[in-house]
Amino acid sequence: GITHTATAVVNVEDPLVVRSRFQGLWTSLKDELLAGDIQGALDHLAPAIRSRFEAVFQQLGADVSAIAAGFGNIEVLEQLDDIAETIIVQQENNAPMLYFIYYRRDVLGRWVIEEM
Repeated sequence: GITHTATAVVNVEDPLVVRSRFQGLWTSLKDELLAGDIQGALDHLAPAIRSRFEAVFQQLGADVSAIAAGFGNIEVLEQLDDIAETIIVQQENNAPMLYFIYYRRDVLGRWVIEEM
């Protein structure tokens, strides 16, 4: 016979707004790579993975633009609080390949790629 009351805030965003947000972030990263701006592209990544991807981008050299040109659009699978799970589907050897890209909102409120 004991009753407890709890209050919670539920923030629900329009799926189109969420999709647009992450598509814009992904497009911005691709644009930086297309322009050969490695430092600009690295700004889209969480600090913990920047050095690893800087080495990859440097090794790719001029090919990084051609590779980025082939990146598909991003799709949002889920956003829960400060984490978002997204995917891209790429055609490789005549077969679709699914790649996961995880975003995290940092302490400044910016969405950065945590892992891909």
